[in-house]
Amino acid sequence: MEYAKNAIVVRMEFVVLMKVIKCVYAIEVSQRRMENAENAIVVRMEFVVLMKVIKCVYAIEVSQRRMENAENVTAVPMVNAVLMTTIKCAHATGDSQK
Repeated sequence: MEYAKNAIVVRMEFVVLMKVIKCVYAIEVSQRRMENAENAIVVRMEFVVLMKVIKCVYAIEVSQRRMENAENVTAVPMVNAVLMTTIKCAHATGDSQK
């Protein structure tokens, strides 16, 4: 009986130990999965942020180019307008001096 009790206690301790080991293993695995998931999320987030930065920089550069192009396009009519205003002003000044 004592041996039987001891055997049951040993077996129960072994079962408890195995449950503890399984539990610890499960916790460690789940933590690793979480870490991997977090790393994956961080990498994905960094990639998303990087892509947003690239898109933002690209958009700024494109908008700057458009602005430069637009300035060049609007500069021509402005030069014409200033030139015409100057000519009109000079013409008016010439008329008034007569």
